Amino acid sequence: MSQDRKPIGMYIHIPYCKAKCSYCSFFSKEATNVPDSYINSLIDELAMVDRYPLETLYIGGGTPSLLSIKQLESIINFVADNFSLPQEITLEVNPESVDLNKLKAYKSIGINRLSIGLQSIDKERLRFLGRIHSSERAVESYDLARKAGFDNISLDLIYGVPDYPLEHKELNTIRDMDPEHISTYCLSIEPNTSFSLKDIILDEDQAFEEYDMIRRAFEYLEHYELSAFSKKGRNSRHNSLYWLREEYLGVGAGASSFVSERRWKNYENIGEYCANPRESYKVGMASEMLTNYERAIEYLMLGLRMTSGLPIETIETFCFPFLDGSKENMDFLLSDGFLVRSDNKIKISQKHLFISDSIIIEIIKKPPPKRG
Repeated sequence: MSQDRKPIGMYIHIPYCKAKCSYCSFFSKEATNVPDSYINSLIDELAMVDRYPLETLYIGGGTPSLLSIKQLESIINFVADNFSLPQEITLEVNPESVDLNKLKAYKSIGINRLSIGLQSIDKERLRFLGRIHSSERAVESYDLARKAGFDNISLDLIYGVPDYPLEHKELNTIRDMDPEHISTYCLSIEPNTSFSLKDIILDEDQAFEEYDMIRRAFEYLEHYELSAFSKKGRNSRHNSLYWLREEYLGVGAGASSFVSERRWKNYENIGEYCANPRESYKVGMASEMLTNYERAIEYLMLGLRMTSGLPIETIETFCFPFLDGSKENMDFLLSDGFLVRSDNKIKISQKHLFISDSIIIEIIKKPPPKRG
């Protein structure tokens, strides 16, 4: 492994869940455990990829806590022996699939950060979302993780659920739990999900009000990205790689990669992936690099998610020359207060964070008419 290469992130996908949640569009298959054949394919893929030093390791899904300790240990050991173990090693877990002994084992084999799929601690909202854990189990799994010695825990929270509004008491309970990190997600109806087959109407006003409730409830944390809050020094380094356009390698069926200005995705069919786990990496590394136009869009779409903003130098170098009208559009949004200039960066104003997607679209569209 060449030490002069810049470290990258590594994401390992475990595409198995006990039950598919009603809103979930992530690639996964229902199962009660993870077949050893899939682990063998993961390691086969890992064996042939270039040996990068690692900035982060993130094992997600699906439900990675369905892995046996032996399976997880084989993955960690292979990465340690062939790459390096970074300082941030995250494992996603669901409340119903962990116990104290399992959590202690995670700690002993090198996992140092947990992302718990809490989503809610309201039983009716959990039922509506298709989650299979109870509200009591949600809190208990967090307490068990603390007992196991984890001092870096992230909790997921979904808001904007129609007919089941988020309440202050739920946010107060989560605040009292005192996690190091909170990731929030506004409910959306994605194709090929159970919700997409139902007549569900989302309320944007409700979602906006709940987003504002969340921001106020967790104002003691650093709101470093549109959907993420953390204690000082506990930002998700791995997720930040995505927003900062830093490189990461995805391993496993359906995993995405961004290396050498190339993006690709592994086979989403588990059978196809296991039949030839090395193929996606070879094809991906041989694919065409992103165009200047594609890069410019990415810099804006990803970088402006960071509440610290996007450096003006980056915008002037990588965006304006390749997006006709983007400078005029940005000036327009600056004058109207949707964007602000601070510390040589452009960022979305705090009161407009909820409509960030619309603001970014305004930047990359054709120039506005001149004011007369």
